[in-house]
Parts: sequence; structure tokens; C-alpha cells
Amino acid sequence: MMASQQAARALGERGERAAREFLAREGYSIHETNWHCARGELDIIAERDGILVFVEVKTRRGGGNDAWNAALESITPRKRERLLAAIYHYLDDAGLEENEWRLDVIAVLWHEGAPPRLKHVEGALGW
Repeated sequence: MMASQQAARALGERGERAAREFLAREGYSIHETNWHCARGELDIIAERDGILVFVEVKTRRGGGNDAWNAALESITPRKRERLLAAIYHYLDDAGLEENEWRLDVIAVLWHEGAPPRLKHVEGALGW
């Protein structure tokens, strides 16, 4: 793996850890992380108030609105399709097809020398 790929992976892992910590503080229980199937990966599967929450985490360097937008805009229609396919696969495998669920996105921004900033978008399928 090239150094730039390793740096990107490390940044992504830091972002996912920050997202999990944020969700735990907000009262979510984490069921799974980095769940894989043939259709794709789900970063975080959590639950709060009886609702399953599938969380896609997007991490970027920087601190301005452009970084927020880049993180959120990276959820393209094709990415949403893959996420939905993985969600339905998970629900089917777990026998949870009847459960209430939603897809959220957490954008994590890392700016050198500062703690991460997070933006939690609930119900991201409505974009």
C-alpha cells in the first residue's frame, strides 16, 4: 500500500472512531462496525430508541465549508444505491426486515492542531 493510501486509511479510521464516540455520547448503542457483504460495507450500525441507524462516515482534512460540502457531496446517487443494497442485505440476514431504520451520514473534519468537528445528518436518504 502506498503512503498516501495508508494516510487516507488512517484518517478514515480516526474519523470512524470519532463518529463512534460521538454516537455513544448521544445515547446510541453500537451494534457493528465495518460490516461487509458482497454488496458493500456499512461503517457503523447503531440503535437508539428502537430505531436501527446505519451510519456512513466521511472524513476530510480541513476546516471550512468546502470541506463539509466535499464530505457530504461524496454520497453520490451511486453510493446511496450501494449503501441501500448493503442495508437490505444486513436486514435480511439479521431477520430485521420489519424494523424501523434510517441512514445517517456523519462528516468528520480534521484540522491540524484542533479536535475533530462533526456534522451529523439524520435521514440522509432524503437528499
